[in-house]
Amino acid sequence: MQGAIRRLIRRQGVDVDHYWYDIGDRSTRGRDVQLAEDAPETIAVIPDPGNRSLGFGAFGVEVEADMTYLASAEEQFHDGGGSGASRLVQHGDVFVVIDADRSYAPQGFQILECERDGTLDVEDLEAEADGGENT
Repeated sequence: MQGAIRRLIRRQGVDVDHYWYDIGDRSTRGRDVQLAEDAPETIAVIPDPGNRSLGFGAFGVEVEADMTYLASAEEQFHDGGGSGASRLVQHGDVFVVIDADRSYAPQGFQILECERDGTLDVEDLEAEADGGENT
């Protein structure tokens, strides 16, 4: 089944840029969060912008997310929505991963609940990836 899911995502998915962060040790000033050196990586995901097909939680509760994605279980995401959470860029829009539901990993996929990022835009992420500071 996992092979079928990977093929489905590869064929039906869209390419997004995945930005993720290396999270350092905790100090009195919080955690050191740096964009990973090899970010961004282009990955395939299946978007569900209206949460029509994926937008229900374990108890049938509707998901409150701007965008939901179906991604391969092999991909690694940092969720939680904070400064160290993964960002996905699709068509110039930046989405921060709020929750990565890995409970479907045995079937070969995971569901990502994302919100539009209100602090970083594509230019900020690109500048950070080029070694500059985000604004």
